Amino acid sequence: MYGRSSKMHTAFDIQGAQPISAEDVFIAVMGMTGAGKSTFIEHCTKTPKSLSGHELISCTSQVSIHTTTILGRTVHLLDTPGFNDSQRSDSETLQELAYWLTVAYERNIKLSGLVYLHCIRNNRFSGSAVRALDAFKEMCGEEAFCGVVLATTMWDTVSGSDNELAKAEKRHAEIHEKVRHNILQHGGRTVRLSAVEVDAKNILEHIISKDRRLTLAFQQQLVDENRLIHETDAGQVLFRPLRERYQSRKTSPRGSHDRMTEMVNTERRTTLRQIGDAFTEISESMGSTEEAIKRTSVALSDIRKTWEDNINRDDEALSATAQLNEQQLQAERDLEASVSLGSGAFSSAEPSSTGYYQTSQASSMLRLERLEREKRALEIQMGQRLNRRYTTVTTRPRGTARIGIVGTGLAVSQLIAAIAGIACVVM
Repeated sequence: MYGRSSKMHTAFDIQGAQPISAEDVFIAVMGMTGAGKSTFIEHCTKTPKSLSGHELISCTSQVSIHTTTILGRTVHLLDTPGFNDSQRSDSETLQELAYWLTVAYERNIKLSGLVYLHCIRNNRFSGSAVRALDAFKEMCGEEAFCGVVLATTMWDTVSGSDNELAKAEKRHAEIHEKVRHNILQHGGRTVRLSAVEVDAKNILEHIISKDRRLTLAFQQQLVDENRLIHETDAGQVLFRPLRERYQSRKTSPRGSHDRMTEMVNTERRTTLRQIGDAFTEISESMGSTEEAIKRTSVALSDIRKTWEDNINRDDEALSATAQLNEQQLQAERDLEASVSLGSGAFSSAEPSSTGYYQTSQASSMLRLERLEREKRALEIQMGQRLNRRYTTVTTRPRGTARIGIVGTGLAVSQLIAAIAGIACVVM
């Protein structure tokens, strides 16, 4: 589907990217940035921390897939970008979620559950946290609430004092109250992730045992109702503060202009400069707010094109890095072989010569180890990219097609044309 020119070097095996089926269990792991999504997934999949968090290439696309086996079922955890990220806007995050969720929906891939994580260390339920949770609820819709588990995280970092524990319990109760009349009323659950590994496993087993296939309101609104992203219920939650901020900024320059005119007439130059600076700042803020609003006012077709281009660029960068890594590995192996030959030839030479070759050999081995670690990290990173795990051409009925690993991707239109109407699974 993606990566027009992203042919991978044959020496690379995509780790953890075994074929996936539409009948597997798919669970979305969501929450604000810093809530502990990666840690939760690490405990579920047993991916070594030293590798799971080590990405050599920073990719625009942040949704990733992590596979494990629980209760005899193949389970795919979908790690999603969080709102309130200092490195990207909420509108960009919503666009990426829209892209992947609609691709899955159109290919009959259904989520079995959604795990929403919230950090218990946060001193208060801030406006951004409320907005993120509200957007999540609107994204799910009432019919999908039954598959939601809202878990509070970071309990292991709470001080053992009675005072700190009481504060944490109060914050958990506050979150429980915010979802009592919607998520909980319709069958969802709240839990504490206190013993993370055990609790995480229990959450997944609970979702698997229900064997649900959920359709989100966000998916229906984008695909079936053909809404623009800011017209969806989730988009409205995130769009509202942008609109309010824009309206506020629109009125500010008018007042500033009147005050500047007054300053000119009374020759209060210092204050005039201050007002001028404020006017410039407000104008620049309006520009960035307008751009953010524009990103929420796009059709699904535009989102597809934007994210397919992003994914292609990511894949090309990964491919180039993989090929460079393999070249460096081969060069280092050749150098190590020559150093080994040299050390043998000079085994009876002066001590200084022998020491030189021993040092060279040790340095070569260290470089080899580093390159091997980088190769392994690249393999894992590539295997966790959703676009690298979709169907091979089969004649199976819709919803039962097996997913194969494709080394070189196809554009969406090419893939759909190639399979002539047979479903293609992306998630």
